[in-house]
Amino acid sequence: MTCLSPLVEEFIKHKKAFQHLYSSTQKDEFITYMNHVALHIVKMFMKQSSHYVTRSNEEKETLTHFYKCLMIGILIDWLECQGDYDLKLFVEKIYHLIDNSSQTLL
Repeated sequence: MTCLSPLVEEFIKHKKAFQHLYSSTQKDEFITYMNHVALHIVKMFMKQSSHYVTRSNEEKETLTHFYKCLMIGILIDWLECQGDYDLKLFVEKIYHLIDNSSQTLL
């Protein structure tokens, strides 16, 4: 799940630009682009992670989709809230929760 960190850093660094794009008439295109970027990042992360190598293709696809949706959901929520909470801290808490409760999370 550490694949979210670089994206979070960019969103924090360019908060005003991302908020502007999200509230613009180009919102749908922006979200589509975010989905493509997030999917690419998750796929790259999974290729490098030994934890996922032994998974079946169906499991890999399911996990890829789940993490992509998680990433996008977190970022959209942050944008909807005008970036009024600490995104980096929130993501760190998510990492911790997933690490400590991976068998009981869902």
